Amino acid sequence: MRRSFLTVGVLIAVAGAWWIGVREPQPIEEGITEDVWIGKLTDWDCKERDPEPPCPVDSRTEHFALVVDGGVILRLDERGSELARAAVEEARAGGNLAARVVGDRVGRVLEVEDVKLVGR
Repeated sequence: MRRSFLTVGVLIAVAGAWWIGVREPQPIEEGITEDVWIGKLTDWDCKERDPEPPCPVDSRTEHFALVVDGGVILRLDERGSELARAAVEEARAGGNLAARVVGDRVGRVLEVEDVKLVGR
């Protein structure tokens, strides 16, 4: 009997760990039409080639992505990349920049309405 309880306990622990590991990232705020995502801007072309190294952005970056909690990479759509590039140029910044992105998630792509750098 004690062995059965131990087996059930282990199964519950494994199932819980699995569930935590496969959860999808969630937006910081859920809006009526768009969600708010917070993360670090990264160079999508660099991440697509090799997801491991940091891929800092600057005003020459063509395609942007947002790295959110859990290291999940969400590519910004074309409009999002344009807005991110404009924000980076306006701030005269570069590197691993934190950003607040408003938009809808479709798979691994964010259809962006707005991009703002945070902490600047």
